[in-house]
Amino acid sequence: MESTKERFLFEAMRLFGERGYDSVSMKDLAKAVGVVPSALYKHYSSKKALYDEIIVEYREGYVRNMQRLKVDYAEHPEEKEKLIEMTEDEQIERAQGLLYNALHHPWANAFRKFMTVEQYHNKELAEIYDKTYYKDQVWQHGAFFRVLMDAGKMKEGNEYLLAFQYISPISLLICMCDREPDKEEWAMEEIEKHVKEFNRNYRI
Repeated sequence: MESTKERFLFEAMRLFGERGYDSVSMKDLAKAVGVVPSALYKHYSSKKALYDEIIVEYREGYVRNMQRLKVDYAEHPEEKEKLIEMTEDEQIERAQGLLYNALHHPWANAFRKFMTVEQYHNKELAEIYDKTYYKDQVWQHGAFFRVLMDAGKMKEGNEYLLAFQYISPISLLICMCDREPDKEEWAMEEIEKHVKEFNRNYRI
């Protein structure tokens, strides 16, 4: 069961993402959770306090997740071997999983929409948005491509520029599905075509 605090944070993210921070009142937030405004004020003194707590919670959770994703291939050569031997179908499944999780994980979905709207009003959120959806994605995929290049499975090149080329269409499709959810099946097909074309150009 979600705690009361988690319910407040989730509904705040959802409403801020749908309407924008300035258009949402504490009364709106309390109604969305199903409590009276005074119950909300027991936890948060103001809407700004709730807004700030969302950022803190996301940042801490994101750091924990990124730590889990980092792998020392010297200590875990079996993980490196899995990357080298990954089939195209597995690569497509992984790429499609990025879109599926972005759309269907409630917290990730709500926070992304929240950041998309509020990044223009909050410098810290803009930095988190860039790190989450550009810098770390480029770093992760670049590391993957470097493993393939060193193993002779991919043409030599700048792994980070190739990573940017690889993830950009996927990020765009996520944004399109945020706006029009009924495009998800089409987007999955586009990702499959994108991965296959990318591999035809760069994989050995």
